[in-house]
Amino acid sequence: MYPLMGALAVLLGALLFALAGAAGKKSRGAALALRAAGVLLTIAGLTALFLLLTGRLTLPLSRG
Repeated sequence: MYPLMGALAVLLGALLFALAGAAGKKSRGAALALRAAGVLLTIAGLTALFLLLTGRLTLPLSRG
């Protein structure tokens, strides 16, 4: 379940980053905010996936 949520964060971040170009036509501030949110979400998702899949992080629901 947790790797799926990490992958979803990566996909959502990439989608936000891709949609920033369309928002840039209307507002530069909105495009900048979407790019920043997309990059941060992608980095967070990749970090979570790395930590989960390498076993450096164990979460409460993974016991049992």
